[in-house]
Amino acid sequence: MDRGSECTSHQCRARFKSPGVQEREYTPRTWMFLVVWTTGVLVYSNGLTGDFVHDDISAITTNPDVLGTSTVSQVFFNDFWGRSLWDSLSHKSYRPLTTLTFRFNRFMLGFTPVWFHLVNILLHCCVCTLLLLLLQQLHLQHSTVLSAVLIFTTHPVHTEAVTGVVGRADLLACITYLAAIIVYNRAIERHYRNMEAEGDEGEDEGSAKEWNGRRVTLVADPGTAGRAMWSATRRRMTGIVPEGIGVGEEDEGRRGGGGGEWVLVGRTGVLAGVGTMCKEHALTVLLVCAAWDIILHRRSLCRLSARRPLQPLFRRLFCLSAMGVVILLLRLWMLRGSSPVFSDQDNPASFSPSLLTRTLTFWYLPVLNVWVMLYPWRLSHDWQLGSIPLITSLHDARNIASLVFYASLFLLLRAGALAKGSDSRAVLLGLSLLVFSFLPATNLFFPVGFVMAERILYVPSLGYSLLMGVGVSRVGRVRAPCLLLLLLVFSCRTLHRNTDWNTRETLFLTQNTAPQRQDALQLCQLTEGLRQLRTCQVPLPQSYQIMAGALECPQQPWHPADQHESG
Repeated sequence: MDRGSECTSHQCRARFKSPGVQEREYTPRTWMFLVVWTTGVLVYSNGLTGDFVHDDISAITTNPDVLGTSTVSQVFFNDFWGRSLWDSLSHKSYRPLTTLTFRFNRFMLGFTPVWFHLVNILLHCCVCTLLLLLLQQLHLQHSTVLSAVLIFTTHPVHTEAVTGVVGRADLLACITYLAAIIVYNRAIERHYRNMEAEGDEGEDEGSAKEWNGRRVTLVADPGTAGRAMWSATRRRMTGIVPEGIGVGEEDEGRRGGGGGEWVLVGRTGVLAGVGTMCKEHALTVLLVCAAWDIILHRRSLCRLSARRPLQPLFRRLFCLSAMGVVILLLRLWMLRGSSPVFSDQDNPASFSPSLLTRTLTFWYLPVLNVWVMLYPWRLSHDWQLGSIPLITSLHDARNIASLVFYASLFLLLRAGALAKGSDSRAVLLGLSLLVFSFLPATNLFFPVGFVMAERILYVPSLGYSLLMGVGVSRVGRVRAPCLLLLLLVFSCRTLHRNTDWNTRETLFLTQNTAPQRQDALQLCQLTEGLRQLRTCQVPLPQSYQIMAGALECPQQPWHPADQHESG
């Protein structure tokens, strides 16, 4: 036997280190958490003084489920706005856990808005922490992880979800979203640790194995961690363990903690169910988990040469599908055969008689949502009615934007699939988060009660931030200046946008996106609301009175519950 063809386990570890063991140094450090929490608190601190505005009025201040005039059990049979789910006027937004947090907030800290805002800010920081923990599992560099998390932390499009109190539904859903992905990833790792433990049995000191054409001698190794690392390395090199699974990062004494593989898969389903009771689109986390499992095994799936290792993958995918169907059926059962009724001002495109108009407009709306994330300058709290003109012709220039967007999305998917390493997994996971979490808002499966809502982008922006973090890490020497400039611009815009949400008046006066028809509707509602304020001693400006008269605002009292977004 050729002396040069032999190596001991120590020598092989030096040459072929297990990614799981190699990446122990990438565990988030304390300073990273401090940076994220400090940034999150600072950029939203000036939103603490805000009042209840817009949808906060009907979801909190006039909601019997929050005020405590209804029983706790009734919360689970009412929609997000306090109506019975079986009421014909109900919007069918079933978020009882979010409503209970509002109720608990009022009971423990009082009805002062500052405490509601404070809880939202803390929840946002918790989301950023979970994102940090998730990204470190991808074995990305510290700079890439921190870039993605800070971009998410400071993004201005989150002001509606964080500074607007009803955005708590999105915050809670996002917490369960990230927790479910983290738990599911641990389930995959648990499977390969079990395989590793089984493979270690029967390998005696001095035994020789054929490994990829090389004769390898196994020697005694001090400690079980080294044995685990060697087993993980051996299985990686033979193609059994997919790239990106850190099976060697825990020692023998810790393998039994946290539950087995199927227990963790079950916990993923429970988290998805809990998230759905915070906000409905949290159910899509099961699609993201399935996509992540396929991403890790995509090379084995392409080869189709390792059927036995792929059997657990198919079983996990079946379990995810079954849990998703059960949660969806329970959600539909709560509707008792009824469905929400929307008006043409909620979603004009869905009421268009032209199939071409509906198709082109619905294809364009995701483009506009992504553009708001890329260029979050022109923001709006209400995109209803005519805020986004319908696309009625193939000659509309916005169709070009749609073609460019979907072509770019395909090219990005192709690049991520063909690439190798941690960046490839990050790109594919980012696309999964961006696309799957936004599916319920696309009108693809059912019409929704809004044209566009910025708080809906809170979860999809996880994928956007991850893609941006990977992109920033590729710009070379100017990476740090570019990142600092981007974070500075985002932070300033967020701080400025927070002030827009101080009162209903400031929110209306800063409405610079919607056309005049929407401004007129908002003005009508604002003036009617101001007329109900007995403490208001200052007359309305003359320009407001003239416009309100021209609009022929109804004289009957306007109730905020009559006009709100179902998103």
